[in-house]
Amino acid sequence: AKCNISNKPWINLPRNGKKLCICPCSHHKTKRWPLRYYVSIIQHWPHDVVLLGSANERSILEEIRDKSAKPVSIVAENGFDKTFEALQASCLVIGNDTGIVHIAAAMDIPVIMLFGPTTSTDGFWCHDGIALELPMYCRPCSRFGGSICPFDDHACLENITPKMVWQAAHFLKIFLPCSISPIDNKAAISTWLSELDSALEELANLTSTLYP
Repeated sequence: AKCNISNKPWINLPRNGKKLCICPCSHHKTKRWPLRYYVSIIQHWPHDVVLLGSANERSILEEIRDKSAKPVSIVAENGFDKTFEALQASCLVIGNDTGIVHIAAAMDIPVIMLFGPTTSTDGFWCHDGIALELPMYCRPCSRFGGSICPFDDHACLENITPKMVWQAAHFLKIFLPCSISPIDNKAAISTWLSELDSALEELANLTSTLYP
């Protein structure tokens, strides 16, 4: 059934900031992008970074902070007061297929959501941000995620690299001083999309060979 959905923001709170909010946790382990990739993102971000999660996920957030070797703030709460404060001060949210990223998108914050065992086409993704996911033979393997990868390689998220996330950030016109040049014209965007399509096609062919 079709229904009318009002324009965003659905959660209308004032926003002004340059912080990067990262949501690296998920109840289901298979939905988590590798922690070392989040560390790489943090190390290249030129402004403040906030790691968001629940109180039970604090140890994961602290591990990422410690490995990044940068001053990173942590919000780990069973509630949303400090989470909303952090989101209001952000210009970008990167995270797994998890609730906080959907909340950020509802606030009309640019988001990059990383899909592995789940898929953006399953009805939960309705945002203007970027859903990063790979066309693999084995995915989606679950609608909500699971505790272990059926093939024990987590390739669906391992093969989404930090470079791909930076490219997505540039595509959202969030230009950062890193090894990826900003995509600032139609020709460059067309070339990048063509290269990405070719890479994804090669990966899909490899996957079908490995997992017939």
